[in-house]
Amino acid sequence: MSIGEQIARSVVRTIRGKRPFLVRNSLLRNGEKELLSCTNADEFKWYTCGPTVYDDAHLGHARSYVSFDIIRRILTTCAGLRITYAMGVTDIDDKILTRAKERNECPRSLARRYESRFFEDMDDLNVLSPNKILRVTEHIDELQSLIGEIVKSKKAYVTEKGNVYFSVESSGARYGQLDPSRMHSQQDSAMNADPEQDGFAAEKKDRRDFVLWKASDDSTATSGEWDSPWGSGRPGWHIECSAMAMATMGRGLDLHTGGIDLRFPHHTNELAVAEARLCSQNEALHESFRWSHTWLHGGHLHLKGRKMSKSVKNFITVREFLQNGGSADAFRIFCLLHRYWTPVDYSDERLADAESYLSRVRSFLDRKVLTNSIQSGNETGRVHRMHPACEHATQLEHSLRTMEDGIDEAIADDFDTSRVMGMISELVTRANKSLNEDDSPKSGAAAVVHDMTQDYVRRTLSDLGLDVERFGKKRTEDAQSGDAERFKDVMELLVSFRRSVRHGAREKDLKQVFAACDKAREEAQEKFGVRIMDGKQGKGWSET
Repeated sequence: MSIGEQIARSVVRTIRGKRPFLVRNSLLRNGEKELLSCTNADEFKWYTCGPTVYDDAHLGHARSYVSFDIIRRILTTCAGLRITYAMGVTDIDDKILTRAKERNECPRSLARRYESRFFEDMDDLNVLSPNKILRVTEHIDELQSLIGEIVKSKKAYVTEKGNVYFSVESSGARYGQLDPSRMHSQQDSAMNADPEQDGFAAEKKDRRDFVLWKASDDSTATSGEWDSPWGSGRPGWHIECSAMAMATMGRGLDLHTGGIDLRFPHHTNELAVAEARLCSQNEALHESFRWSHTWLHGGHLHLKGRKMSKSVKNFITVREFLQNGGSADAFRIFCLLHRYWTPVDYSDERLADAESYLSRVRSFLDRKVLTNSIQSGNETGRVHRMHPACEHATQLEHSLRTMEDGIDEAIADDFDTSRVMGMISELVTRANKSLNEDDSPKSGAAAVVHDMTQDYVRRTLSDLGLDVERFGKKRTEDAQSGDAERFKDVMELLVSFRRSVRHGAREKDLKQVFAACDKAREEAQEKFGVRIMDGKQGKGWSET
């Protein structure tokens, strides 16, 4: 039996609505969607390309990792998958060697330092850690073994200089599956060649061929090299991910992810290597075989009209963003407001939109309508009655059930978080309509359904990776940090209020008493963010 034939796969579905997930598989043309599936729901195998650790991560990198973190959380919480999430880390590379030489530093020491900083940045952005971190330098034996198998099967060749190249021609028509628009012919190879490989063009049989093992030269002598059957050297970039993934995840993957710029040449070549390895075991590839059944690619993040990139010095690091007042939640909202695969322009205005969305949702979730309703009661001191036929409660509950279904449908449609965020915003608007101008509920039943809506929004945002437990805490922390000054201001307000009321009472001037009460209420809101309620719907206070 050929590889890939008669492999049973299970369709991934939402827990709530049993909807199948449809995704934009990069193996298909023109952004077509197909069902997301897995061979084993108890272990959904997912590999993602990680960083080349020679410098700090920028927001372009962060957008990709945050977007895939959102998808990972959706598949875990909304589909119930048990995911094995592996990330490859390139800790030996020309860029690492060059940077280490510039700083007179050991390449491995530099790589470990920037790897540590990368994962610190991801933690600050609330990105879940991988189940497996696969470092190139820890898989040299597996890499050399894979290269040896491919050379033996004549799908790769060794040059006099000790470089080993993969023969693209050996892949036949299967090469370029991830980018079918590219031509495969020798005469068009100039268009298809990997620009990073141009220095090796003279010894290649085909310019499309890519290096599997780089022989040592003067620039890398004494660092970043290993002995091999072909001489001292180090692995080429395109074989690293396939070798590490196959060594730790088995013969096939359910999902492979990375930025859109990796689609060609990296992922195209990585896939060719994986298929060559399987073929080297004297097994034919069935025409329907897929080493990774699904490939998803994240869109570019642009800054000032250009792709965010270190090579053109057009980037903002994650650390700069956070140190200059940006927040992890605001950046995640920014990502959630756009489809993961679309190119997006980053700007202060768009980040401000995300911050505005975040602020509005925080205010909604911080509001304790049901608690205040029960604590304050109505004018006669009784708790609001639960009216089963309350118009406001009925309308809000209908909206809640409709949105729950709509959000389930949106996440199953290629993880359409932009629709999800739009529906959450609309739900917040409708929930606010169940309140009076002083934030008191229009009925007891409305208070209960408002509380149910808050709970659903909080759970949904938490499932998407927002740190909802911190919503409202910043205000509390700010207050605690200035307790002494705040206490002084409160006492001054109280003393001023008491003096005005005593003077009004002594003069039997009710207008002055009421004016003092109004002034105290205004100052409480202006200075302390406290809204005092004394209307027909009840008495009490709340934070604004």
